[in-house]
Amino acid sequence: MKASSILVIFIALAFANAQQLSDKARQLGLNQTWSAPFPTSPLLDDSAATYINTNWHNPNNYFYGTTDVSYVPDPITTTNNSANNNISSQVLQIKYNKGSYSPTGTKSSSASVGGAEFYSTPFRNNSYDSVLLRYDLAFDKDFDWVLGGKLPGLFGGPPGQGCSGGDKATGSNCFSVRLMWREAGSGEAYAYIPNSDATCSLPLVMCNDQYGTTFSRGLLQLKKGQWTKLELYIKINDPSKSNGILQVWQDDSLLISQTSLQYRTSNAVAISSLMFSTFFGGGTANYATPQDTYSYYRNVEYSVGLPVTLTPQQSSASNLARLSFTLLLTGFITLLYLFSL
Repeated sequence: MKASSILVIFIALAFANAQQLSDKARQLGLNQTWSAPFPTSPLLDDSAATYINTNWHNPNNYFYGTTDVSYVPDPITTTNNSANNNISSQVLQIKYNKGSYSPTGTKSSSASVGGAEFYSTPFRNNSYDSVLLRYDLAFDKDFDWVLGGKLPGLFGGPPGQGCSGGDKATGSNCFSVRLMWREAGSGEAYAYIPNSDATCSLPLVMCNDQYGTTFSRGLLQLKKGQWTKLELYIKINDPSKSNGILQVWQDDSLLISQTSLQYRTSNAVAISSLMFSTFFGGGTANYATPQDTYSYYRNVEYSVGLPVTLTPQQSSASNLARLSFTLLLTGFITLLYLFSL
């Protein structure tokens, strides 16, 4: 094949790939966009969860709240600034049952299951240096914010293995960044990342030794009964530097921006998945919803940058075995030297 023909094919492929990108993804220099499929007719209970597991590429079949997800006709009439690009007329509905709070709350005999949590790996088992998550969000017109709750975000590391519910980020195991609502619809970014004095001293950052770190509480403002567009962008740091990026847009306005974060301390983890995680809480009953209530999602997109080849983290046992072998070998060589004198 002639070089000119190869060049034409390369340009055509590049153009075709660029056409798949969202506008924001293109601005951020990302390479590929996945748009979550939605069914064309309602799906209720387990059939909706089955659809998600299959079409959203759930990597481990973990799914909290399988009976609380449904696909329903759009019940929200106010479109705000968020155009509906769904090919389907259906939206994803999440039910929060009366008395429910975080998944850990279901361990209590007085708690109800409510909300949903699962992981999605649209590009299978690859990890990336940067990802943009975009979705439209709406709440019931009678939604009671209580003390707060979680909203979908991004996850780094093996999906579902820590970095939520009080399981800390060590820098080499995992990290997560979700959005949150608080009282009166105040919003924020909420992250499980390695805390440091440098991070905790940043403006609009609140660190918590037991749970996640809050970024820019109150800069997002969520309302009942109308759609809003949310976009969450993460670019991971170099392992030896604090140069990670966190940005959040609401209805195309950049409201949260941090450029000196540390998501990881080694190359053992990078961004791996969409963490669809939404529930009331907080892990205590005072976060629980006082009534059955709902949130809604549409136009879900996951755009990725460059793939990252991970460097497996050596376990403590492996390091100990290597050290023992080194010491044994050193001792043996020493003995040989002494006998040779």
